[in-house]
Amino acid sequence: MRVLLIALLATFLAGTGAYAQKVSVEVDPAARFPNYHTFAISHKQFTSTDPKLSPDLIKKRIEAAIQRDLTARGLAMVAGPGPADLIVVYTFRAQGMVRTTTTHYSGSGTNVYREPFSEVALVVDLRDAAAHSVVWHAVATVDKINTEKVEGKIDDMIGKALKKYPVNSKSVAGSTPSPTAAPVRTEAMNTNADGKGASSISEGPPSTQRRKEDEAKAADSSSLNPAAAPEDDVRKMNAYRQAAEAGDKRAMDKLGVMYEHGRGGLPQDGAQAMNWYRKAAEAGDGPGMVNLGRMYLNGQGGLAKDDAQAVNWFRKAAEAGDARGMANLGGMYANGRGGLPKDDVEALSWFRKAAEAGDAHGMTDVAIGYLNGRGGLTKDDAQALSWFRKAAEAGDAHGMAALGVMYQNGRADCRRTMLKR
Repeated sequence: MRVLLIALLATFLAGTGAYAQKVSVEVDPAARFPNYHTFAISHKQFTSTDPKLSPDLIKKRIEAAIQRDLTARGLAMVAGPGPADLIVVYTFRAQGMVRTTTTHYSGSGTNVYREPFSEVALVVDLRDAAAHSVVWHAVATVDKINTEKVEGKIDDMIGKALKKYPVNSKSVAGSTPSPTAAPVRTEAMNTNADGKGASSISEGPPSTQRRKEDEAKAADSSSLNPAAAPEDDVRKMNAYRQAAEAGDKRAMDKLGVMYEHGRGGLPQDGAQAMNWYRKAAEAGDGPGMVNLGRMYLNGQGGLAKDDAQAVNWFRKAAEAGDARGMANLGGMYANGRGGLPKDDVEALSWFRKAAEAGDAHGMTDVAIGYLNGRGGLTKDDAQALSWFRKAAEAGDAHGMAALGVMYQNGRADCRRTMLKR
């Protein structure tokens, strides 16, 4: 879904030591950037173990920088609860540390020098409000920076995180943005309609509870009226249909996604979505298998709920190398569903395979396994921290939250938090 756009690594001198800044950006290549005219900032998270950093000042600095950079690219900020094309979500975390240098002088004692510094991470997500999916994911990190210089680095971190966002030339030229109401469509538990999204199915440990399906499936006007649909979406839909009818298995799955979300001028039609997912799955497409399994799991698209069929398709996807299929199969083992025994060891095995294949939610599940000593693992806070960090950097919100708890309250508090999930 998302592809790596840019990764920058620069080293600067700061105070008495050096700090390294890294910025990575991922984008959804199918995103309709020219059609985004407005944005709203929401869902802010601040986590810091350094008392010298002011949450209010940091948040104001971050939001001012986001507003500056996005408006410079032709987007208009929507204040308050009004609808916007893009929803901006950011997470800031900082860990205060002390670097100790000890110098021994022959015959004259020892000199100990302590220098405070911070490790900072800033995650910025831009979400398509209508599709309820992330289209821009940026992670900016700074290592070993003097705490007093953190606030001053925020403008630069945001600037690099949004540097490659395409300029909306029409809006910049002075045309009036035309925001449209965007109904929130919460995706079904375990996967989004593109085969990405939440991994685990468990309603308890070791797997994290994921978002459940929104029963109110409101469709916007473009899903019912082809003339109202964005032109590029219609072109994509026509291209997908042509390729799908010619036997392209990836296009079959993509066309199913368009039907499920009511995109490209198509009506929102779960039965048609399921039909194309099945065709993709039977043709050997991994994401198509995952989506068909999800529909069996949740009883969508005219199908009756059938955990056994869900397991069948998740396993086929996993064996075909699909990371989401691996994670979902692990979730089924974790809960003993679909005729499978409840087996934490087997579940962890699939979570690890998913994580090593790049699945962010699988990374979080592996971290939870280390944190709680499940799935045959020995409790290992260092490994848990490492996997939570990887999950957070890959964009998993649960990984970000867990990492923040470990930094802020200590590892024991994080364990209690995750045990409740």
